[in-house]
Amino acid sequence: MPSYRVLDQPALIELADLRGWLESVPSQAVTDLLPPVAVSDASRVVRRLPVVELAHQGSAWIRLPEATVHGRNFSLIVEDCIFPGGLTHSFAPSPRWQAADGGRVSYQPHTGGRPAVDGAALLGLVGHWGHFFVDALDRLLAMESSGAQPSALLVGDPDLFGLAPQVDECFAVPQVSGLIRALGLTWPPAAPLLAVPKEGDMAVTGLRLATLRALKPSISASSFLEVRRRLGIPDQRILPQDGEWVFVGRGDVRKRLVRNQDAMIAHLQSAHDVHTVFPEFLSIGESITCFRQASRVILPVGSAKFNLLFCRPGTQVVCVNPRGYSELNGGVTLMVRHMCHALGLHLHFYDVAVEPSRMLLNSNLIFTLEDAEALVRIFDTMEAG
Repeated sequence: MPSYRVLDQPALIELADLRGWLESVPSQAVTDLLPPVAVSDASRVVRRLPVVELAHQGSAWIRLPEATVHGRNFSLIVEDCIFPGGLTHSFAPSPRWQAADGGRVSYQPHTGGRPAVDGAALLGLVGHWGHFFVDALDRLLAMESSGAQPSALLVGDPDLFGLAPQVDECFAVPQVSGLIRALGLTWPPAAPLLAVPKEGDMAVTGLRLATLRALKPSISASSFLEVRRRLGIPDQRILPQDGEWVFVGRGDVRKRLVRNQDAMIAHLQSAHDVHTVFPEFLSIGESITCFRQASRVILPVGSAKFNLLFCRPGTQVVCVNPRGYSELNGGVTLMVRHMCHALGLHLHFYDVAVEPSRMLLNSNLIFTLEDAEALVRIFDTMEAG
């Protein structure tokens, strides 16, 4: 069985440069210094996350003479290496790879006897709201600016996360398709969309690839700001009294459930006139309007965080995390910090009790009315506008 080295995106750029596959060189990396962020809980004790330095850069265009796209995690098999591809931002080894000596993995690609696709470009996962922003947005904007005309666009299996019933004819969840159109991009594109089966592989000759501008824990700040510009989100800062107070509920989800959510919603509405929204049930136009008008947002951690792109600068955000997660200052926490810093939003983390899971981030959140009142008090301590 073949064995491969598992490498990262910078290593792919280096290999492409060595082989003469690099069509454009990425711009110099840009460094962001994230300021300290407060963390608290119902005890009212406030801690602070330290200053962190994050880097991101421009996209490089690569043309790979031969590559195999692995459907399970949308990675690329090139020569004797496996590189992250469509899921680069949160790359994880495929469960179908077998550990081998020297840090390598053994795997036999399964192309099902299908002929190689020629001249396609890798787009990434559009069938999941969160992964679209970190895995496909950069590439859409890069293809538009380059004028590239691939024979097809490769997207993730619509059932990669068990979301097949929710995707449309473009293999995307409707909110993603709506956002792409709102950005002024043609969708579906002129090139056909090809979904890579999650239980198989796809051989491609002449594969075009735009690398991502940022790897976790960074976000693609320039792409996110371009989204705001195209959607006409005002640059003027919003003051707390000039907008609405929004609690982001969690409805159609399979993990990170919010326990006691109905009681929480009822109390916030009756006692503090806080409006609840469920982004997964809104059209993209409704989401843009809702978050553009919000001046205070309570946000349980999850993919709904990318709706913060539609907020005006100055919006106050309290992100609710599982107890103990904020101070790990891990990937998702840093993504939220980077996003709020890049967009000019004021951020505070709040920890609640959890029903533990194997992965702390995926634990169910347990809200109490004491938490509701503590969350309300936090906004009085945050910087105004």
